[in-house]
Amino acid sequence: MPRWRLVPHLTIVTVSAMLALTRSAGAQPVAFGSGDDPSEQTARAIWRPSTTLQAMGGFSLIGAQWRTATNFTVDFHSLNFAARAHGTIRAGIYGTYDADIDDTYDAARILDFVRVTPVGSNLYARAGPTTRLRLGTGHIVNFLNTKSVWDDRTVGLEGYASTGAFSVAAFADNFLLDRLIGGRAAIRPLFWAREPKARSLEIGATYVMDRKKLGDRRLLTAYGADLQFVAATIGDILFRPFGTFSWYENGGGGMGIGAELMSDDFVDVARFRVRLALYYSGDGFVPGHVGSFYAVSNGAARILKAEDLAPGDTVGAVTGVPLATAPGGTALETEVRLLFFRSFELWFSFRRHFGGPPLSEYHIRLFFRTGRLTAYVGQDRAGLKSFFTLFNDLGDQTWMEFQTDYHVARGFWIFVRAVYAYEEAAPTDDGSQRFLVQRRFEPFGGLRIRL
Repeated sequence: MPRWRLVPHLTIVTVSAMLALTRSAGAQPVAFGSGDDPSEQTARAIWRPSTTLQAMGGFSLIGAQWRTATNFTVDFHSLNFAARAHGTIRAGIYGTYDADIDDTYDAARILDFVRVTPVGSNLYARAGPTTRLRLGTGHIVNFLNTKSVWDDRTVGLEGYASTGAFSVAAFADNFLLDRLIGGRAAIRPLFWAREPKARSLEIGATYVMDRKKLGDRRLLTAYGADLQFVAATIGDILFRPFGTFSWYENGGGGMGIGAELMSDDFVDVARFRVRLALYYSGDGFVPGHVGSFYAVSNGAARILKAEDLAPGDTVGAVTGVPLATAPGGTALETEVRLLFFRSFELWFSFRRHFGGPPLSEYHIRLFFRTGRLTAYVGQDRAGLKSFFTLFNDLGDQTWMEFQTDYHVARGFWIFVRAVYAYEEAAPTDDGSQRFLVQRRFEPFGGLRIRL
């Protein structure tokens, strides 16, 4: 098995240089990470920056305890730059909610996002928590979520740059660069060809590393290679097959083939993708392992059972299948994404695992914006046996965020957020972590001023 001697920060440095030096044509948002997330964009006159100030109050239910809460939000959007920051203070009969103010990192958690997306270029850079990052085909990194432990969510980094000949994408799940880092570099060797299908041939290489260690063992180092090309076109619609091969250092490997029917700019109003892929995995490999639950289920962390209890389970029983003991098998992935720029998104993905323990996964992102109402739903579930188990109780391997924003009258708005995430339990003797499901519900009302 090959070993690559890579400087840990290589991907971050490379993408920074690309963002500074590379420019090419491209009118629509970059389709990487949160680059085209409509919840971070506003329908506005492109020549007019907008600033929104918000002050709200209400109640906060975390676990079994109600508290009062006050929230302040600042939201800024311009043609090439956008940022949002918000902070909440919660207090009850037992005092303030310590998780809001017990860590210097809480100051960074005020940031929802800050993003730079120069119009007319294939450049993108963002800092902030994320719930949707996919690297390349998603064979290693798929729906990476830095919000799964809500009170300890991290502010990540992601960036992308592209020219006709090559592209580079990079990410870190924490701006401190102390945990997950990775990137993908791709080359289009026939970029000079006249035939568009020939120019579309792309060969990519992926590298992902978890810098955290348990004892003297690094939690994860992964490599991948992929190939994709456009086989047919119908107007703005492309048919793009792809193949991928990935492996974990000191672990297993897997491969996959698939195809996408897609358009990045359908009649200037929408982006869509229909995807079908088949994966074969050896022992010790799971497609998309660095994903929604990686922060709470990895080589040094497990989720404690609270709902999916079985006869014989004792106190401290955990759920999920560790990567080291995951058996090989096949999986079928189906995905549909429809995006109307700035106003609507439906993204559904389901990977059905065949054979062995329940390793199927499901992801959905739904967003829409009307004149008075804005709503967002994000949900990830793992440990499923089949598609029909989606209709069972949520279970222990679930992350969900729901929020809605309604304009009542003049400057008065109602905001509701519900979160199904995790909190850290007491660490074990060997230094590994254990996590419990945490639920919260927060209805707020208050004033919003647009400058």
